[in-house]
Amino acid sequence: MSQPLMSVVRTANSPDQAKMFVALLQADGIPAHVDGDGLVDEFVTSRRMMNLTGVKVLVPTASLERARDLLAPVEIDAAELERQALEAEDPESPRP
Repeated sequence: MSQPLMSVVRTANSPDQAKMFVALLQADGIPAHVDGDGLVDEFVTSRRMMNLTGVKVLVPTASLERARDLLAPVEIDAAELERQALEAEDPESPRP
């Protein structure tokens, strides 16, 4: 039986978190992308924006174990991510 070309390494809680996972993987040389990133389907897009489904991060099956090891210790605090995003929008906000 043949293996799939791509496998889900992690399901993110939000599109932003998925992008962070993809960036971490790509920085380590592992090709990664968000499932359905290229879709223009309004239904899929609206469900993702409302976060009704988890956002799947895909990597080549051959890199799956290495990608899992890399993401295992990664926990992204949603509140911290939101704080950073708000600071990025308002450069005048005080830094901690």
